[in-house]
Amino acid sequence: MEITWAVLAALFQFRIATAEWLRRLTAPDAGIEKMRARLRRLRSEGLAAELVLPQSGRTRGWFLTEHGVRIAGAFSELAHIPAPRTPGDETAFKYT
Repeated sequence: MEITWAVLAALFQFRIATAEWLRRLTAPDAGIEKMRARLRRLRSEGLAAELVLPQSGRTRGWFLTEHGVRIAGAFSELAHIPAPRTPGDETAFKYT
């Protein structure tokens, strides 16, 4: 649970990140598949979504949904950080 909290907090602060970047930041000793599973669980809970990053080939970026922003924004540790904007859909997110 602690690493999942850290992933939500990282996405709240940095807006978008790859699974590899999140793994290195929050669980450097874990394998990438564990991070991908954690991110898929966040997606299934409606807290995060993914998209293929522009001009990256197949690299996927993860970001918080509006629901994820509301949840992470309630963490007292993030109270001083402005909430990231969340456009309505994946296509809009690429360009904001």
